[in-house]
Amino acid sequence: MKSTICTTRKQLKSYGATSYQVKIITDNLKPISKSNQTNIYSLREVIASIKKYLERPQINKKTKQSLIQLLSLLINQLNNVVPFVLLQTIVSDS
Repeated sequence: MKSTICTTRKQLKSYGATSYQVKIITDNLKPISKSNQTNIYSLREVIASIKKYLERPQINKKTKQSLIQLLSLLINQLNNVVPFVLLQTIVSDS
């Protein structure tokens, strides 16, 4: 079972991104789901979008620093996820 780790624009802003940065990161992404009026995006796609944006030759220094910090935080978040299936196995073995 493969789970999808996701995020919203509001969460990205809470991680320190500006409204402009969130918009440029998510504008070309297709939401994987929608909850009320909130679009939910795949964390992997958001990370890929940030990396692609950082490849641009002309990017404001502050924007670049902010996006690098956000990228680091999101990658760390992605690496800290423990699959639920593993947790079920551990609990049922006890």
